[in-house]
Amino acid sequence: MPSPEDTAYPRLKSNPTEKDLLRLYTPTLEELALARRVTRNAATRLNFLMLLKTFQRLGYGIALAHVPAKIIRHLVTSTQSPITQQDLSQYDASATRKRHLPIVRDYLQMTVFGQKAHETMIQALEMAVTAKHDLVDLINIAIEELVRQCFELPGFSTLERAARTVRKVHSKQLYQQVSEALTSAERQQLVRFLGRG
Repeated sequence: MPSPEDTAYPRLKSNPTEKDLLRLYTPTLEELALARRVTRNAATRLNFLMLLKTFQRLGYGIALAHVPAKIIRHLVTSTQSPITQQDLSQYDASATRKRHLPIVRDYLQMTVFGQKAHETMIQALEMAVTAKHDLVDLINIAIEELVRQCFELPGFSTLERAARTVRKVHSKQLYQQVSEALTSAERQQLVRFLGRG
């Protein structure tokens, strides 16, 4: 059974390098201006920026309580904002976070994972399964297509279930095609060969 670590499914590194922190998690002037427009205080502004930068990196939203401490410290330092663990957990459960998610998606020009994204994922898998059989390969192809079309990534289990389902359907179709191509005598010979006769 594949895990996110086996695939290209984006995850936050628990111990990013200083170079990665600067490159991936330092808010730009434009992002700082956006945060000032959509928030009222420093703690909420930092939470918004943390949501924005992690979403930008991952292609999906995660609870800020799961953001590695090193990334949090970098954002606190780079924005000169104080924050407590309580601020993070309160934000994760807040209506404010729910209001911020569409703003983040709009800024990043990403579309929420919905019916259109699901159809895109299935189409990518159906095309890929004719040449690939490994679940990791199939999941990676689905991720690549969703990212290419600027869709928010679903949970990993959604990708895995879709890949398994498409692969199973394809395998049944292949089996059916082979079975229909055999004559009755060939089927009987195959059954005897497999020891079922």
